[in-house]
Amino acid sequence: MEDGKVIVKRESSSEEMKILISGMLRREDRKFVRVSFFRDEDWAEGVVPDGIIEHSEGFTKEEISKLEDYLVGEKAAILEQAKGVNPIRKMFDM
Repeated sequence: MEDGKVIVKRESSSEEMKILISGMLRREDRKFVRVSFFRDEDWAEGVVPDGIIEHSEGFTKEEISKLEDYLVGEKAAILEQAKGVNPIRKMFDM
């Protein structure tokens, strides 16, 4: 974990997956968090608490399913981490 905002997960192969978690977002009466996954040129973006990947490029259907399983399984931790994200503070390296 770096600054409580980026999780780097290493697979057994040489591929590295980076996960970025937004702060808590609101649209109408709904609260949610955007979670982005990056692996080389591949990317995917999902939403918590829904636990779905909305957009992706380069990941297989099986990998998307595993990413969605991750979002569901780690929902509480992701939501907790999102509460600590302060984009203004990060912008000024505070």
